[in-house]
Amino acid sequence: MNDLRDKDSMNELSIVDLFDTIDNVGKNNDDNDKIISQIREQVICIFSSKLRKKREKQRKEAMLHRYKAYIESFQTLLKEQMKMIDNLIEDDDNDIADEFLTLKKKLLEYSAQAYELDLQDMSEVLNRKEQTVYQYVHFYDLIENYSLASKRFSAIREEDQNSKKKYYNRKENTLVLPRWKTYYYLVISLEKQRVYNEKLITYYLKKNSQEQDEKFLPKLSDYYAADFQGQFSKNIYCQRKRLKLTQKQLQDRCGVNRTMIAKIEKVQQPTTLDTAIKLLSSLDLGITIYPLSEYSGNSLNG
Repeated sequence: MNDLRDKDSMNELSIVDLFDTIDNVGKNNDDNDKIISQIREQVICIFSSKLRKKREKQRKEAMLHRYKAYIESFQTLLKEQMKMIDNLIEDDDNDIADEFLTLKKKLLEYSAQAYELDLQDMSEVLNRKEQTVYQYVHFYDLIENYSLASKRFSAIREEDQNSKKKYYNRKENTLVLPRWKTYYYLVISLEKQRVYNEKLITYYLKKNSQEQDEKFLPKLSDYYAADFQGQFSKNIYCQRKRLKLTQKQLQDRCGVNRTMIAKIEKVQQPTTLDTAIKLLSSLDLGITIYPLSEYSGNSLNG
């Protein structure tokens, strides 16, 4: 995909690398928002660069025709809905609840169709990993738009003092989605960490299951070791990308062989304390020690 990027963006991190730098612990929501913005800019850059090529004329025309067909169909739906609304207004005896909700549902379904068209267009430009990141950004934009709509609604409702107590939480005094960005970034971080942990545990099981039966499970201490290794691998990779260092440059900084660094980042190499400290200190990271009683390892039992 590198040939699709403009020269000005060649020195920037890729979409996937940018996504990997999202962190709900080391960054606040504003920092992560900037990353989302950078990803969005990268997508626009790739999309426009692709469609500027003359040989993509046929693909470009197909995209426009698909969208035109969608708009024409949408116009037909709106005309049908206008007629149905006029009929409902004239029919005073009719219970409009079900039909009114059906009208709204159809509009939402058309919104989903627009999203499907968008994904189809992007699938011809972005690779699989980039498409996944793009979908996360789309969800961000969707929730953001709903949140802004809630804020506008809240502003209107504030003018009605009589209904204020009914519709507002006294503490929050708002109907906007509470802390949605915090939850959004937490989900992303937890999902990335889960992938790292699963890779490490799978690797551990493959390495040790030859002499075990099919029901082999790692001991609790092995789980903690696997969990730490997963977190360690993720943070080493993300911090290296954040600092825009190659594996060779990191090797020069810390003295750990580049091949070993590559294996650690792929969760294929167990890490000694000595190696961990060398890598972490060279990346301006550290290790926190805390009682296991404060760790959420109890989830293993559930």
